[in-house]
Amino acid sequence: MEQHGPHLPVGVDTFLSEGVCKAAAEAIAADMPIVVAPTLWCGMAEHHMAYGGTFTLDIPTYRAVLLCLLKSLERHGFKRVLIVNGHGGNIAALGAFLPDFRPRDRPGTSRHHPLRAGADRPWRQSSRTRSGCTTPARPRPP
Repeated sequence: MEQHGPHLPVGVDTFLSEGVCKAAAEAIAADMPIVVAPTLWCGMAEHHMAYGGTFTLDIPTYRAVLLCLLKSLERHGFKRVLIVNGHGGNIAALGAFLPDFRPRDRPGTSRHHPLRAGADRPWRQSSRTRSGCTTPARPRPP
């Protein structure tokens, strides 16, 4: 069972992140060249290991994988990278080590800034639009 609830597929964080990234890239493609790299679907999910279909990395491995991917992008000539996180379990680890990945030889390079969906403009609802999801409480699997 997917840890977000029985109504969602295993991998929902990956599917949603990919969709957001592809939609954002399409929206700005006419204004600037942009590439959406393949999703790193495995991260910090130790707290969900009781749920089937869950994989996790430890912090040193997660950091090493991200560093290798960023170095690969840099070797291919990419100067700017935006890392989009779609899983809450990654937030603390990313906040701890992403600032270390900043190239030291480029003054003014942006450091890690957490993104919050809609932080600059809260979602608005009219009488015709509603959003929300509730799932019944269920016991945690053994």
